[in-house]
Amino acid sequence: MAPRRNSPDGTFLVFNTSQRTEDTQVARQVLTAGGRGERFDLEDPRDLARLREPMTALEGLRGLAVIDEIQRAPDLFPVLRVLADRRPLPARFLVLGSASPLRNWTRPRPRRPL
Repeated sequence: MAPRRNSPDGTFLVFNTSQRTEDTQVARQVLTAGGRGERFDLEDPRDLARLREPMTALEGLRGLAVIDEIQRAPDLFPVLRVLADRRPLPARFLVLGSASPLRNWTRPRPRRPL
């Protein structure tokens, strides 16, 4: 399986597959191989509860942050954009899900002049 979309700087990688378990299995393997990171399964009520205050839960992460079933929490997208714009970048995000916001969210954004 290959990633379907990613951001130009590699901050975000989005898997959008036809097999529900395929992307989750790959994400677990990547997280295990990297050795540093955190996984949030938004079908798990405990992980949903951890993300009730998303900025607080995510801003201190280091390494890889995997967020599975992102379609269950579309309000995370603006927070993730803020976190992805930090420099230096302490965490990268692997976002998994089947929601239409993924298609819109991963389109290139026009750059604004400084």
